[in-house]
Amino acid sequence: MSKGDRSINQRLLRAKAPGLKQEIAKGWAREWESDQRAALDRLAGAVRRQDWPEADRQIAVLEAITSKRFRALPGVIDQISGSKVHDS
Repeated sequence: MSKGDRSINQRLLRAKAPGLKQEIAKGWAREWESDQRAALDRLAGAVRRQDWPEADRQIAVLEAITSKRFRALPGVIDQISGSKVHDS
């Protein structure tokens, strides 16, 4: 399994040093922001062109990005804080 195939929680589990965990989490957050912004830009372009099928696709992309990252977020918080802070 390559680094790109590992989930954020798997990458954080493998990292032992707190500083490394923070850097991994910050990188994950930057990727999340970049993915969100790119999808929003594509959505805005589709709306400007009145390309409604493309707008629908980009809404689905945004929903997928957001859902995936929000599902992972409690585990990321747990890994960074060193304690379980959520119920699941």
